[in-house]
Amino acid sequence: MLWTNSVAANAPVHEKKMLQANMAALQKQQEIVRSCLTGITEGRASGARTADLEERLKTAAAQVENLGGIVGRQQTIATLWTEPTPAYARKAGEAKELEAHLTLMLGVS
Repeated sequence: MLWTNSVAANAPVHEKKMLQANMAALQKQQEIVRSCLTGITEGRASGARTADLEERLKTAAAQVENLGGIVGRQQTIATLWTEPTPAYARKAGEAKELEAHLTLMLGVS
């Protein structure tokens, strides 16, 4: 998921840093998921073994779920997070749908 700079300007510094660190960790794990999905797709197409990538994908997906919950809770703090614009929210939703579609196509959970 992509993030905008929606951290509230007047939020406590420590809380900002924690949210930003969690968001960065979440983004890194999401990149690992995407990389694994690409590797699995290419591996299956060439007949290569993908078990290691599939295991790495499961681990990264679990981290995405965990960090997503943490970031989601942090974003409910009104003094810490301001909601993105409707246009951004639409694009983020479209990206999430595309990721879900790709995951479904690959048969990876």
